[in-house]
Amino acid sequence: MKISDFRSKHPGLSEDQLRFKFEIWKRERSLFESQKDRKIPFSYEEGDNDTGDYSMSTLGGFGSAAGVISDAPLSGSTVTFLYPDGTTNQTVSDSKGRFNLPNDFSDGDILVRGGVDIVTGLEYLGEFKIDGEFFLSYNSITPVTQIANNLWLNTPTVHPSQVLELLIKFLPKAFGINLPVTNYSRLLNDDHVRLTIEGVEGAKELQALNTLIEIHSDLIANTEANHSHEVLANKNKAIESISNAILVDLRYSVSSNYFEDIFTFHDIPVSTQYKDCCKHLLNQATSIVTECLAMENKDATLKMQALNMAVKSDWTGKALEMTQDKKASPEKVWDLIQHKDAENLVSTITLDSL
Repeated sequence: MKISDFRSKHPGLSEDQLRFKFEIWKRERSLFESQKDRKIPFSYEEGDNDTGDYSMSTLGGFGSAAGVISDAPLSGSTVTFLYPDGTTNQTVSDSKGRFNLPNDFSDGDILVRGGVDIVTGLEYLGEFKIDGEFFLSYNSITPVTQIANNLWLNTPTVHPSQVLELLIKFLPKAFGINLPVTNYSRLLNDDHVRLTIEGVEGAKELQALNTLIEIHSDLIANTEANHSHEVLANKNKAIESISNAILVDLRYSVSSNYFEDIFTFHDIPVSTQYKDCCKHLLNQATSIVTECLAMENKDATLKMQALNMAVKSDWTGKALEMTQDKKASPEKVWDLIQHKDAENLVSTITLDSL
């Protein structure tokens, strides 16, 4: 990795910020190289300009270092490692959403697509894309780390731990959730749903944030789409827009209200009529998640995951269809929702596989 690579990877940074970030990266690489008991040793290759100065000695194989994908956990997701030189490597997440890293992966991007939610049994129709450097610090791939990754790529932070500080400060405020003081580094390195069941402090609140981000991106993406094949791109756009709401607070020191100004941040080409319908669904979901935060960990998890299932299997379909109805209203769309409070879906949620 050369400073020119950093310049293209982090547009908008000043030369001083780029040099500082580059020096931090070199120092961490040097420290990693010096660890003689490491599981995945480095070997130096002179003049390797495409993939950086270091390459793994066990090129191409998969090591013991692992990550986890969770929306709850996604089994059977295709995990693609995108290297700086344009090459790729792939693996598939296991029955608990975990996957191993290639021995030669130290920089690039990780793209996750598909899979099945082991808690709801639903196929996952979205995708995640995470910067490799960020992932190597926080090994979970979730809606929250997707937001954190966008902050990492769009702020002059020099280490992912700085992004974590910004995330904890600004993201809960955007969604109206109070986070306890705890070790969020641990929470972002494991499956937040399983940690909630285990009673780890802060995991329930983190699960609530992940649930709300996923619901917002699902409903807003479907409201914007004219056809189902447009939803994925719209969902990625919605995630980016949530990140932008946080960046407004960071960059301009203004007190923006994400919920009041939601369609200022999500600029979708539909009339106010349909935006009001979507916002009503979002408010209903937020009320349910807020109720869950007052419940015991297992009951809260069952209800949040049932809501996640209701939104993906029922609410999103109504959001997609409503823009074809000239008489749509928040009340009319809500009346069409079959699983309004998700209570009747709790019995279908499976936590034993966590």
